[in-house]
Amino acid sequence: MEKTESPIRLFIAEDHPVFLDGLVANFRKYPDFAIAAQAANGEEFLNKIAQTEFDIALVDITMPNLDGIEALKRARALRPEIKVVIMTGHAEPEFLNLAVSHGAVGYVSKTDDFTNIVQAIRSAHRGTKAFSPAAVQIAYDGMTTVSNPFEVLTTRELEVLKLVAQGIASQKICDDLGIAMRTLVFHKQNIKEKLQAKSMAELIHIAHKHRLTGT
Repeated sequence: MEKTESPIRLFIAEDHPVFLDGLVANFRKYPDFAIAAQAANGEEFLNKIAQTEFDIALVDITMPNLDGIEALKRARALRPEIKVVIMTGHAEPEFLNLAVSHGAVGYVSKTDDFTNIVQAIRSAHRGTKAFSPAAVQIAYDGMTTVSNPFEVLTTRELEVLKLVAQGIASQKICDDLGIAMRTLVFHKQNIKEKLQAKSMAELIHIAHKHRLTGT
């Protein structure tokens, strides 16, 4: 009798109920997948991993209580063998770089065709690094040749820096760009590191020195 392979046991962590339900419904259409568990945020994901048998986790990068990157870091500290594919709605390559640096085995975008997400998870389960077409495009868009201080920044980071240098309040920046406060804090820290600034004051000085604000 021919041996039948066991389905891939998938743990999905996603904070938007409608999107989560859609993911679960779509994966259930594939006989080689089984939903092992679900979590609505990073904290719930961490609380469940010790008691849940699964092969791979699909974790949203932006969740309340604990974001996907931090959840990835802590999950791997608890279970170093864990396989996590990060899912994102962001186009900024720094998120991809962070995910990979903290041990993600794959990276997919919410803009991907679902079949590409399925294929990426299958590849990750087989033991290869898995990047969906949209993730590859994100990585490609992040490549740049540095000829001025700001070419190391992504488009979104440049937007953030301009607004910060103009003295715009953090909450208004979040409102204008449609991002969460934690995402803004993340961007600011990345900008400081990329421009090797020791403080926000030094960062603003650099922006004005190079007339980034147009003044």
